[in-house]
Amino acid sequence: MNERTLTRLADAGVVGPIVFGLTTTILTFLEYDFMIGLGWDPVQNSHVPWPSGLALGSYGWFQVANFALFGVCLIPLAFGLHRGVRAGGRESWVGPALYRGWAVPYQNVCCF
Repeated sequence: MNERTLTRLADAGVVGPIVFGLTTTILTFLEYDFMIGLGWDPVQNSHVPWPSGLALGSYGWFQVANFALFGVCLIPLAFGLHRGVRAGGRESWVGPALYRGWAVPYQNVCCF
């Protein structure tokens, strides 16, 4: 795998969390009254799961797509790490495997 491909895979891993954070912040402002109505408190601990609770509001489809996109962006990062790490032995595949294992639930959340 050449350097350019590794850079693109790493870029996907960087863009995913940024887009996820921005989208979640925007949706929180758009659905603030809805979340407060559910019992969510932005300062204290509440029983309403945030940011997953945003999927229940009028822009819920957008939050579901946000979770799916985040998972899709983490998988190329895992493959890029796997190809880019030069260490030998177990350390060269454990980190990327954990990223892949972490990304799959974000992709599956859009199916349920």
